[in-house]
Amino acid sequence: MNITLEKIDNLRERANVSYAEAKEALEKNEGNMIDAIIYLESENRTVYDRAKREEVRSRERERMEQRKEKFQSGADDFTNGLKKMIKTLNETRVVMYNEARVIFDVSMTITLLATAFMFPLAVGVFIIGLFTNNKFKIVRKGKQDDKINSVLDKAAKMSQTVAENLKEKVKDFQENNEEEHQDM
Repeated sequence: MNITLEKIDNLRERANVSYAEAKEALEKNEGNMIDAIIYLESENRTVYDRAKREEVRSRERERMEQRKEKFQSGADDFTNGLKKMIKTLNETRVVMYNEARVIFDVSMTITLLATAFMFPLAVGVFIIGLFTNNKFKIVRKGKQDDKINSVLDKAAKMSQTVAENLKEKVKDFQENNEEEHQDM
């Protein structure tokens, strides 16, 4: 096996491999230059194979960067939308009032959180508010939301009617019980 520095240099230049790789390839192929080049190609160790691998890596990096940018863009859009929604909810107020005064005036954010985490209490406050002749309205940054407020007004009127009917029935029931007790 005749492996000279000249053969190693020649293989190294042709395949663009290190001295160690060129020497190893020549040794495994008994000094045959063509077989050594074929061996290096089959092992993906030549300059062409490295270039292909680098090109593939480069394309993969580019795809990953595009995915990352797309994800970041989506995350930014979501964050901005969430910020805008929270700002709108904070600017929107839920007001419970009656003829004399405002009972409470809280942001929609607090109202939604209270409803989510203390649902029975929130429903109770709403029902009690309606049955005690209070009204609700939703105000957003200086203007009323007429559609919602018209629904809330109708609910208030209905609850007042129900409350008045209930009061009459309780009053009638009490009067009937008093009459029965007097007759005894």
